[in-house]
Amino acid sequence: TAYEMLRSLVGSEMCIRDRDINIEEAAKEDHIFDFLPNKIKALQWHSYEVVGLETNSKVRVIGTSPSTKYQIFGYDEYAYGIQFHLEIRKTTVDDWAQVPEYKNALEKSLGADALPQMKDLVAKEIDTMVMQCNQMYKNFVKIINN
Repeated sequence: TAYEMLRSLVGSEMCIRDRDINIEEAAKEDHIFDFLPNKIKALQWHSYEVVGLETNSKVRVIGTSPSTKYQIFGYDEYAYGIQFHLEIRKTTVDDWAQVPEYKNALEKSLGADALPQMKDLVAKEIDTMVMQCNQMYKNFVKIINN
């Protein structure tokens, strides 16, 4: 996938972590992410984490968290990396929990009670996450159409 290509270009390692993403000042000048508030909730359930971008002058950090520095980043003008899922539905956590490898990785990373906690987070934040995903998509479309 494109994400795997970008990840191989800039570096990666294993990760399932934070749900609170701090949006950096750089987002205000970004045509995709300029609508985001200073902090957002996110569903992060990935096997990889992009790391080691400090020396890459083409990378700009847009969103970060205490344990994942590059939650959202831009590379050059038109490539982005997003290390969490905005594109979720009310059933996403239950759907993914049906995959034994996903459920096991979640519990190994965050403990035996991680699944109910993840479901609770999504239930509380789903409307905001869907709105943010839709706005991000609209912003991408606007750029493509220009």
